[in-house]
Amino acid sequence: LGDSSGADSPGRTVVRAAASVVRQHRANAWSVLSVHAEHIPGETDQSEGKGGEGMVSVYFADTVDQQYVRRIWVPEGAQRQAFLPFRMPVSIPRSEGSIELQMASIEVGEGDREVFRRTDGDPLTDSILLSVDHDPVKTMAIYRRHYINEDDRMVRPDTDAVTTLHVARQSAKLSTNVTSYQEDFLPPWPEVYQQYHTMVLCGDRLAHDAAGFAAIRGWLRDGGRLWIMADRTPPSMISAILGNRHDLTMVDEVELDRYTIESPQRRSGDVIIDDCEFEEPVRFVRMATDRDDITATVNGWPAAIWFPFGEGEVLVTTLAPRGWVAEFEELPTEALREMMTRFFRVPEGGLDPELMQTAVTPEIGYSIPSRSFAVSLLAACCGCMTVAGLFLARRNQLEHLSWIIPAIALVTTGVFISTGLANSTSVPPTIAAMEVNRVLPGTNEVRTEGLAAIYDSQSRQVDWEAKGRQWAIPVPPSDGEVRRLIFLDDDTVLPANATTAAGSVGTARLSAETTSATPQAVTAHLGPDGLEGRFEGENRMVPSDAVIVQASMPGLSVTPGDNGQLTAPAENVLAPGEYIAGG
Repeated sequence: LGDSSGADSPGRTVVRAAASVVRQHRANAWSVLSVHAEHIPGETDQSEGKGGEGMVSVYFADTVDQQYVRRIWVPEGAQRQAFLPFRMPVSIPRSEGSIELQMASIEVGEGDREVFRRTDGDPLTDSILLSVDHDPVKTMAIYRRHYINEDDRMVRPDTDAVTTLHVARQSAKLSTNVTSYQEDFLPPWPEVYQQYHTMVLCGDRLAHDAAGFAAIRGWLRDGGRLWIMADRTPPSMISAILGNRHDLTMVDEVELDRYTIESPQRRSGDVIIDDCEFEEPVRFVRMATDRDDITATVNGWPAAIWFPFGEGEVLVTTLAPRGWVAEFEELPTEALREMMTRFFRVPEGGLDPELMQTAVTPEIGYSIPSRSFAVSLLAACCGCMTVAGLFLARRNQLEHLSWIIPAIALVTTGVFISTGLANSTSVPPTIAAMEVNRVLPGTNEVRTEGLAAIYDSQSRQVDWEAKGRQWAIPVPPSDGEVRRLIFLDDDTVLPANATTAAGSVGTARLSAETTSATPQAVTAHLGPDGLEGRFEGENRMVPSDAVIVQASMPGLSVTPGDNGQLTAPAENVLAPGEYIAGG
């Protein structure tokens, strides 16, 4: 603990966190804070030109043992901006509109010594009040930057898009709460966007943010829904997002003061017609496409086009936002109402950690005594009691059963305990992991999610490290010890003070996003021996037990060959409900 009130204090690094990135947070989801770090040189600073290192730690009052830390180095006299991911509590009552997050600013001294510097009278920790969002569908919008015009006035170029999005949410019986992101760069982790179900992209804000752009694609691939307003988003941005799914050719741009929107109703198939007339013409980008998933047209041209993207969907609208709303009233057109019914539908599915744990835990090598062993031991116990009872009955000494029966029970219990200890302690420390790799067809992006089960016969500290924005987050045991999840400058995630619990199986969540030099793909054709092909791509992933799955049809197991070759003859057809050749 240091005092910073003196005039001759050495240089120090002050790191603080603020809730300026995400205004509202959702329970049981990852979120993110902004981090501001500043190095303040001192008169007696002996590290001239080296700067300093500091960190900020945040935690909730009910879970002090789980802390999230951003450690950052700052050049001398400079300032830096960064992000700090953290996870919201599992459940927050709907009556609670906010929750308090504790924050501690720490300076890192020589030998990684942690120093709390404060002015007399100031507390060691501060608090951040986080607003909690209980909406069933959460939306984030990335608008174009505000700018100052020649009259020195702030101009918000997308006010019509803001209004249209509010009307769209109201048409789906949702609140108008929308997170409007105004920072220059986005957090680079897809996990922190999982609290959002939908997202709106309006402009080219992501054009120069490669890390944030990749994170948004990762979020989209995992089941998000993205609405791109093509009248103000450059075609290059749309192409970069959709990749090989891109099937749009811009023809021209027109201004319309009178037009008709036709959209098929999803339930009945009837065509809904909106006749629109505006005093101020509405911008419309005419695009040609071969896509057949078009849910709205304007004068015969596509106005709302849907694209699949991994487990998510992309909606591209070519009509300016205000063209979907009545001119003088904030009322949606029937086309917008029908379109938003699909856009705001919460996707189901996703990986269930509990199911993954059920699959991984049995892979740990320790064994549980079989039922036959337990039955035999209990039968022997009962047999000994019976024999002892008959013997003592003949001698009229049944009173001795008062100590013989407990003795036999204690011996049986001792055999059970010794057998269990022998089985558990005979296994070395073991990690069993399950990974699911999602490959976006035709691209070089691979999204990995998984779970690791960790077993150790004794309690000990474990050193974890995940690099390159990959996450390996162990679930801490409930032993009251303080554990930290530290995010470093080189994108390393370092769980500090992680330990194993003796004789029990712990778990750790795994996630990563990797990029290969060439796209990962499978090419195949029908040959004389059935389906024949090969796994393509540099560092290609060749599974040892692959299966081809089609809707409403049995699976077809794949036999791997040399150099990435594969065959799938007709006799490899699996029984209904089977997905592994072994059973």
